[in-house]
Amino acid sequence: MQDSLEEYIRNHRDEFEDAVPDNKVWDRVGRDLQKEEGKDRQGHSTKIRHLSRSGKRWLSAAAIFLLCISFAAFIRTYQVKTQMMNAAIPRDLQEAQAYYENRITAKIDRIKAIESIRKDNADTSLWKLFGQHDEEYMRIKRALEENPGNAHVRSAFVEYYRSRLSVLNQIEQHLGTQDSTAKRTVIK
Repeated sequence: MQDSLEEYIRNHRDEFEDAVPDNKVWDRVGRDLQKEEGKDRQGHSTKIRHLSRSGKRWLSAAAIFLLCISFAAFIRTYQVKTQMMNAAIPRDLQEAQAYYENRITAKIDRIKAIESIRKDNADTSLWKLFGQHDEEYMRIKRALEENPGNAHVRSAFVEYYRSRLSVLNQIEQHLGTQDSTAKRTVIK
C-alpha cells in the first residue's frame, strides 16, 4: 500500500505543487500562531510582564525590607548565642572574672604609666596581648561549659586570673625597684 501511494505521488507531483493555499488561510495561521506564542504546552501564559516604575520601587522597597529583617534576625541570633555562652559560666565566676579583668586592666595602665614616666619605648603590643584571652583561658572555659559544677575547673578558672595578676604585680614591683634605684643614684 505504501508503494502505491509513493508511486501515485511521483506520477502526480506537478498537481500537488500547483495548488497554493489562499491568503486567508495564511492570515488565519498567522493569527493562531500569535495567540499560541505566549503560552506553554499546558496553555498557561508565558509572556514576560514589565513592571512600571512604581512597581519597581515597591519591589525594591520590599527587598530592602526583607534585607533589614534578615539582618536584624542575624544580630539577634548572635546576641542569643553570646548570652548562651556567657550563661555557661556560673554567675559567681562571672563576677570573679569581671573583678580580675578590672584589676588586670588597672595594673596594665599603672605599668604603662611607669614606663611613660621613665620614657621607655616599651612594646605596647605585649600589653595588648596580655589583656586578651589565650589558649589556656579557652581550654578552661570549654571545660567549664562542659562541667560547670566541677570544683577543679572552677578553681583553675580563678587561678588563671590570679596568675596573670601575679605576673603583673611582679612586673610592677620590678619596674618600681628599678625606678627607686635610679632615683638613689641621681641623688648621690
